[in-house]
Amino acid sequence: MSTPSPSPSPAALRPLTHVQPFAIPQRASERIMLLRTFAETGERNLVLGSSIMRGMTHSPASIRQWREDMAAAGLRFVDAHAPFGVFEDLNCADPSLRPFLMDYLRLCLSIVADFGVTCITIHTGNPHVPGITVGQHHENMLRSLDALLPTAERLGVTICIENIWYPTNTAPMLLDAIGKFPTPALGICYDAGHANLTSGARRVPENACHKAFSDCGMEPVWNDRLLEDLLPHVVTCHLHDNDGLRDHHRCPGDGTVPWAHIMPLLKRAPRLQCYQNESGPSENPARSLSETAAVFRHLLEHDVPPAAEPRHQP
Repeated sequence: MSTPSPSPSPAALRPLTHVQPFAIPQRASERIMLLRTFAETGERNLVLGSSIMRGMTHSPASIRQWREDMAAAGLRFVDAHAPFGVFEDLNCADPSLRPFLMDYLRLCLSIVADFGVTCITIHTGNPHVPGITVGQHHENMLRSLDALLPTAERLGVTICIENIWYPTNTAPMLLDAIGKFPTPALGICYDAGHANLTSGARRVPENACHKAFSDCGMEPVWNDRLLEDLLPHVVTCHLHDNDGLRDHHRCPGDGTVPWAHIMPLLKRAPRLQCYQNESGPSENPARSLSETAAVFRHLLEHDVPPAAEPRHQP
């Protein structure tokens, strides 16, 4: 009798998804070419990203076209990212715009559900509006979640709020929201690059986190255990690397993110649905799509990126 093959681990069953630079507006021929180029890598999962989403909200007819083009290329959307900005984030401070924003984000949730995607990252928002305190930004974010979560629950979509490097999206702020809305329709998007900026090992004046807090008249909140704090609630994750000073979206191994610490923890996250390659193609020009995908496959299998090899400069 043959020995049965071991069952794949839960980590292996979670899909790897990829962000790709689809500009809006964009000719259909260009989109189809990019989709086919991506499909040639052997990867099948894309992020329904913010630029794609924004285009769909502006042109409902494009939803059908995206569905047809994705099917023709043998691809699928697995996770999503809502459009973001001062007037699109959950903490939008303009009372005259907030009702329209809620309708806009409900539309985004409906689009996501229509593609069979079950999680969407929505930014809590950064404190860029003068005269609005961090506490007021947080209250605006909570009010937005209160308005949106019934729709998310009905559609079976989880809203994921993301750690960034501002005082409005630290672990305590995110966990406060999770505690106020104990529903499966709310979770965390863990961003490895952003967490690297808020690590205590990066506490230098040039650090983006230092400046973000200083602009609010606050001392930075450094956290070397951010993933441990958020782990029970992590539903999706953004994986990319940086030098610990700026939010570069580099390929794993091209920065200082401690992957050997992060990956074993992520694989234990009980709610995690997928791993997302959020490295920016424009910041990794020396790597092809296939090479980048290979780095991420190695990272998922071995918990560390492949050893860096010297590259010949053109």
